[in-house]
Amino acid sequence: MLYSAHQSIPGASKGFGTSTYNGKSFDESGAQPSDLSDAQRKFLTEDNVRHVLVTRVQSPEVAARWNNNVQALVEGIGHGILRSLIIPMRRISPSSL
Repeated sequence: MLYSAHQSIPGASKGFGTSTYNGKSFDESGAQPSDLSDAQRKFLTEDNVRHVLVTRVQSPEVAARWNNNVQALVEGIGHGILRSLIIPMRRISPSSL
């Protein structure tokens, strides 16, 4: 696979984009927003996917911490080059510029 499926940081607890953290929903897991989901760990370690499509983040700070966590994981297993593509999903109005 060239790219991952669309990723939300943190993953949703229910509905579209549902993610688990150690087998539990985000809300139940006690995970930090920047922690990697089970699916993210799998496609990074087993499938060697290195291009991650991020469509929603809780904040820029969470995105940076998440990216650091991903980089640390993949650097420890080889093939450590990571490309995160963060796609802005909100429209910016001209008045906010």
